[in-house]
Amino acid sequence: NILKLRPHHIFCIPFLTFDGGAINKEFFQLLVGIKYKLTTDLDLLVTAIEGIDVICTACPSCVNGGCDSLLIKEEKVRRLDTFLMSELEKSYGDTLKVAQWQSVISNNWPYRICRICRWKAHCSVQVT
Repeated sequence: NILKLRPHHIFCIPFLTFDGGAINKEFFQLLVGIKYKLTTDLDLLVTAIEGIDVICTACPSCVNGGCDSLLIKEEKVRRLDTFLMSELEKSYGDTLKVAQWQSVISNNWPYRICRICRWKAHCSVQVT
């Protein structure tokens, strides 16, 4: 069983805090479940994919197969994902265990992308 996620979901979800207040119950439960897997199931295989994933398809801002939120559109999300893959020195299609992703992320910290993140207020890692 392989979990296929966008790079920013692999990278960010483990560090985000969710209060559930601003999102619907089903989406909140999905986020919490994936965060649990990405922080506890160290042998789980995760593949970095280009384009929408299971999180995107459950998101209310996913319209016509892409992100259409008020703050960011699919084209920009794809550019951010590509930039993040470069920062991680990984490629789309790379499949690693959660423990390996954790190592890749922690060994290359800090990331420039974190400084411009719109979710900084909800991140457990504070970057200045």
